[in-house]
Amino acid sequence: QGSQPQASAAFGERDRFQYEGEKRKAAGGIKEYGRAKVMAKKILRGFRFADIPIWIKNAFLTILKGRLLITLKIERYFVHIIYTFFLFWVRIYLGMKIEKTMTRVEENRRRLEDIEIFRAHKQVELTRLQRMSTVQEMLEAQGSSVGIPEKPAERIK
Repeated sequence: QGSQPQASAAFGERDRFQYEGEKRKAAGGIKEYGRAKVMAKKILRGFRFADIPIWIKNAFLTILKGRLLITLKIERYFVHIIYTFFLFWVRIYLGMKIEKTMTRVEENRRRLEDIEIFRAHKQVELTRLQRMSTVQEMLEAQGSSVGIPEKPAERIK
C-alpha cells in the first residue's frame, strides 16, 4: 500500500480527488504541468513595446471585419452596449436642445428689456401729451382755432 491512500467510500469525495491527483503525479503528470507552466510564461511574458504595432493592426483588422465584440468575448452584452450608446446619444441631444433653448431665452430677455425701455419712453411722451397745456400749445403752433371751451357743451335734441 505504501504512501498512497486507498480510494474507498470511507475517505469521501475530497479524499478521492486527492488520491487521483497523487496518482496522476506519480504517472508523469508533472511533466504536463511543467509544459503548461512554460506556455503560461510565454503567454504572460510581459509587456513589450514591439507588440504595440501588432496589437494596433489586429485591433484595426478586427474592427474592419466587424468581429470586435466576438474577439473581446462580450457579444452577449451587445444589447447593453447599444442601449448605453443610445442613452449617451439622448443625453447629448437633450443637452444641445437645452443649451439652444437657454440661448433663445437670454436673447428674448434682452429684447424684452429693450421693449420695456421703449415702452417707458412712449408712456412718458403720452403722459406729457395728455396735459391740457401741452395740447393747447400744439394746437396754437399749428394754427388751429380749437381751444378750451368757454361754456359747457349743449345737447342737441
